[in-house]
Amino acid sequence: MPLVRTGLLAIPDAEKQEKAINAFTTIKDKALKNGAPYILSSKAAKCTVASDKPGSGVTWTVVYMLRFASKEDEQYCTKEDPVIKELREKAGVVEAAGYISVVADI
Repeated sequence: MPLVRTGLLAIPDAEKQEKAINAFTTIKDKALKNGAPYILSSKAAKCTVASDKPGSGVTWTVVYMLRFASKEDEQYCTKEDPVIKELREKAGVVEAAGYISVVADI
């Protein structure tokens, strides 16, 4: 079953939000493993918090979803892929006021 990595970013600046959305949306075509694409799909958008209990106080502004065929591919993305490392630096992820991600078999 494919794995989905879903993340939330707290990026206050609207221009940096758009930069992060563009980076996460197009990453599946740029990230390669053994010379071939390995991210099945990538999506990102601006978001608002609908509910927050007990209340983190963080204003989440961007949501992203990456789909992988295997745990190995997800781990490669997280720990090794140089394109992903560059994305984190250039897309404002490093500068984000907060970020959280989860991985699930969905």
